[in-house]
Amino acid sequence: MSHPHSRRVRRGLIALAAVGGCALTTLVAVPASAAMTGSEKAADPASCPVAAEISQGYHDGHDGVDLAAPLGTPIFAAGPGTVTESGPASGYGQWIRIKHSDGAVTEYGHMNERFVNVGDTVTGGQRIASVGNEGQSTGPHLHFEVHRDGGTGFGDDPLAYMSERGVSLPCTP
Repeated sequence: MSHPHSRRVRRGLIALAAVGGCALTTLVAVPASAAMTGSEKAADPASCPVAAEISQGYHDGHDGVDLAAPLGTPIFAAGPGTVTESGPASGYGQWIRIKHSDGAVTEYGHMNERFVNVGDTVTGGQRIASVGNEGQSTGPHLHFEVHRDGGTGFGDDPLAYMSERGVSLPCTP
């Protein structure tokens, strides 16, 4: 059984090796599926999910990033895909999950309003919801998660995922 953070550890070691210029990358096995080619980036481009500031980052106890914005601020799909969840969710009040062509799932929580339903096909940058303060929340924000594994387990770093697709968080749609 692999350690639950092994993918994150491998990516961190590879990044450190690249910055330091050492040969550590030869010691770490990275599956070919972990690398994204130029054609994949073009096929599934990312879009800014919300105009907001990061109020809580990604870490071992928080598997997404919180983006604080005024109530009602538009939320956009981070990329093209199919809506797999849209409605009430424990802790979130309301949530939306979108499955993308690379197999990843992006997750959006604490919405005030949702504008998409399960089964809808969305485009990157399409308005899907508005920022809310629903569920377990201390103020209006978007909780944004990425699950490269298709939606199970602890989420992956949304900043890294979006950066690989050309979008830095925070951003402006």
